[in-house]
Amino acid sequence: MKIQRRFMVVVAALATSATCVDAASGSTGVQGTVQVSPVRPGPQRMDEPAAAPLAGATLELLRADGSVAARAVSDGSGRFKLLVPAGIYRLAAHVDEAVLPRCPQLDVKVDEAEFTRVDVACDSGMR
Repeated sequence: MKIQRRFMVVVAALATSATCVDAASGSTGVQGTVQVSPVRPGPQRMDEPAAAPLAGATLELLRADGSVAARAVSDGSGRFKLLVPAGIYRLAAHVDEAVLPRCPQLDVKVDEAEFTRVDVACDSGMR
């Protein structure tokens, strides 16, 4: 019983400290989505989506010197969120070491106490 109670206290303390750290540092960064298109070869039909969320893409925010400021992986809906201080960054997205899909590198300005929205459109290579 004592061990279970101690465990619950430790879990509650960790949850509280994680929330405090996230609240303090989590107000500035980049968030958005990654999509890939076209999703099928040939002509696109009006009744079918031309793009699909790209799950599992690695996104990196690079500083001017090329070092990685933050890294995240897009979720099943293609969404991502990177926490960084205000500044100028380059956003690079890729899927493992694959040649395709090709994703552009984008310059991103992050303002103090704000999240900059960036939607990345990757090319599947299908024609």
